[in-house]
Amino acid sequence: MSLYLEDMLVSDDDIAARAAHRFLSPALHRRVRSVVRAYDPASCHCHDSRICAFCEALADDILLTNYQRIRKAACGDLPQTRAGEVIREWQSMIRSLRDPAGAGAINADHAGGLLAAYAPSTVPAGGARSGKTTSEEEHVWLRPAWAQLVNYPTRMLGIELRRRAAVRRGLPARPMRSLDASPVAGRLRMDPVADSALREFVVGLWAQVADPYDLPETSATHGVSAAQAGEALDRGRALLRRHDLPLDTVLLANPLAERAGPESLSALDGDRLVARPDEHCTTVEQARAEITARISGELTGIAESRHWNSKAPMFSHGPLVSVLRSLVDLAEGSRADPAKVCRGMGGIGEDAARREVSRLAVLLSEAGIAWLDGLLTGLERSEMCGARG
Repeated sequence: MSLYLEDMLVSDDDIAARAAHRFLSPALHRRVRSVVRAYDPASCHCHDSRICAFCEALADDILLTNYQRIRKAACGDLPQTRAGEVIREWQSMIRSLRDPAGAGAINADHAGGLLAAYAPSTVPAGGARSGKTTSEEEHVWLRPAWAQLVNYPTRMLGIELRRRAAVRRGLPARPMRSLDASPVAGRLRMDPVADSALREFVVGLWAQVADPYDLPETSATHGVSAAQAGEALDRGRALLRRHDLPLDTVLLANPLAERAGPESLSALDGDRLVARPDEHCTTVEQARAEITARISGELTGIAESRHWNSKAPMFSHGPLVSVLRSLVDLAEGSRADPAKVCRGMGGIGEDAARREVSRLAVLLSEAGIAWLDGLLTGLERSEMCGARG
């Protein structure tokens, strides 16, 4: 059944819906898929020309909203600006669709292909065309259709997708609001460069940029070097950790732990460690139980040695805790060398240290860096309290 653009304005809802679907679907599918791939690539499973269920659902929601607006416009209820003025592009578009000798007579499938391929640069200022050619007659109705039915409804889609992805990862949808409401906000205002660096770093983790430690906005805004921006970030992170540890866990520790998972933790490479998931990989509960048991065993051994040596430090810990702490520090961006710590404190050779660190790194990636950091912090605080006592 052949349908035309003017059919979107007829009184028969079924015919109007079919015409709108043929006209808008190709452009919305293409637009939504490109936005999802840019802002939330893990959610896009489109293959070649086939759109995935996730992208199709987003496009269909936009299509339904567009259809409802077109139907209202067909009855004279045109969209308005906040000032109460009718949007001119909608006036122009509806006028063209009503013209039986103009856009209204264009086949809906053909028009859908034109809209999907359209870009504002198709007919630049002055009328000279470049790239894919679009006639002046087509441009009259294509431009407002693309602007109001494709571009405008998807202008905030990327931000919304990033917010949804952040929530799935356990992050707040609006991290800056969380910082503004935190007890650390006042402290950060006293150090504007640290405040800027921390916020840029948080946004980078939130948006999953390639290198969140690169802080160009902070450098440009405050006229500091990359090294100074890095130092400011260290100050900001220290303030957040000191004054709002729960928010530090949510905004920094958890995303950093996610970035330092098994796929980025493998054999030692210079100052970095990457642990390869192998036969040691296990569940979260098992990993945490094994780490806890090994720490407990080490502390028990220390307590027994202290029984025979009264001069031993009351709350000293052994090499295992030190190696685990260096692994956590490494995952959080420091240049720690867990293998060196393991060799120095454990009194073992380089190969054995590498194997031990690799096993611990796999356990750490399963147990969670935030969880282990909290466990080690508790031990360290107990040690400090004991030393003061």
